[in-house]
Amino acid sequence: MGETRTLHVGIIPDGTRRWATRHLRGPLWDGHEAGEKAEEILLHLADHYPAVRDVTIWAMSVENFQRSRRDQERVFQLLATFLARTATWERAQARLSVVGSMWQAVPADLRHAIADAQQRTRHYTERRLTIGLGYGGQQEIVHAATSVAEQRQTGQPPDLTTAFEQSLLVPRPLDLVIRTGGEQRLSGFCLYQAAYAELFFVETLWPDFTVTELDRLMAEFARRERRFGR
Repeated sequence: MGETRTLHVGIIPDGTRRWATRHLRGPLWDGHEAGEKAEEILLHLADHYPAVRDVTIWAMSVENFQRSRRDQERVFQLLATFLARTATWERAQARLSVVGSMWQAVPADLRHAIADAQQRTRHYTERRLTIGLGYGGQQEIVHAATSVAEQRQTGQPPDLTTAFEQSLLVPRPLDLVIRTGGEQRLSGFCLYQAAYAELFFVETLWPDFTVTELDRLMAEFARRERRFGR
């Protein structure tokens, strides 16, 4: 019997602001439901889907940094709270990686919290959680291409495709992408890595997304025949 192929799940957790509006949450709403949902989904995947070894969650796009400072600070606070939950990382056995191209706009205290969480989880090998913060797929491709061009100037690399893929911020191809909130597009999420991913667009807003719905999507994914362009 062949070895079970490991999976990479990408999540675009859309709809949190619309959820807050529908539920009449005021401007001081801290968005904790969105952070708790990310924790719930990560732990469910860890507990019930051992083949899922990589999870990538898009916390903020490059364009999201054009939103109000209040909206940005809400995401920053959610992420800081999420990073501090040591028990979650221990249970999930997940190594953290936070990637993006907007570090200059991230508050210093959050940058320190990210560095600390990455250090604390570096020894976990069961799975990897990548969080996109100020991440954009177009910017990632430009970054990788620039890196390869710089290597070529020194006579390296011998293999362009390998060098390009090693320069990407998100390190491996996606197998499935789940986007909540009703929009049916990737909006720049992992454009290179999602080339052959199975795409699932659901109407449910992110705070209302349940593990039951996740299980349904995972079952649908298992039924699909993936041809990878062949």
